[in-house]
Amino acid sequence: MEWAVGGVFALLVVLISVEYLKHRDRPRRWLAVSVVLLGIVACLDAVASALGSTNEVITDVLLVLFALSGWALVEFRNDVLPLERRYRVAVAVAVLGTIA
Repeated sequence: MEWAVGGVFALLVVLISVEYLKHRDRPRRWLAVSVVLLGIVACLDAVASALGSTNEVITDVLLVLFALSGWALVEFRNDVLPLERRYRVAVAVAVLGTIA
């Protein structure tokens, strides 16, 4: 099942990246960043599980990438429907707190 999820995310990464390359605007950039980071998380997790090497470093890298993908998704949402500055600051603090 992990390989199926990783494959679907890899396909999604390719499709979103192609869409971004055709139409380079700010919202599509943030969406592409978010999906690419999530795709990397899914693929890296599948490979780590297959190799049986889920150590703390890989877990930390996955956590950082996942948190950054959430931040990119909020920035995408902000470009489509603007958020108040305090919400964006709260998300940035939450992401940095998670990473720390």
